[in-house]
Amino acid sequence: MRVLMISLDKTLLGADYSGDVLERHREYAKRAGHLDIIVFSKKGFSQKNFGSNLRIYPTNSLSKIFYVWDAYKAGAAPAANRCPRPIFDRFSWLVLEKKV
Repeated sequence: MRVLMISLDKTLLGADYSGDVLERHREYAKRAGHLDIIVFSKKGFSQKNFGSNLRIYPTNSLSKIFYVWDAYKAGAAPAANRCPRPIFDRFSWLVLEKKV
């Protein structure tokens, strides 16, 4: 199964790493089979690949206003795991559902 997550947690991209964030998501990827994570972020981050089953994509947005559009551009995985929290996530899922 392939899972697409949308996250606000910039520690997945290496910003101010603390805790077991990466280890937890590696375990999620192992259990799911393949995990792609889109992280809402401003400019300055690059894509991270952790093995063959965990990929993390930053939105690299100019402003928070563009988070949804940039998440849409990054979202190409064929399956989605819904876990919407803030309004940014909910709206992004509505847009990505049309694409997937």
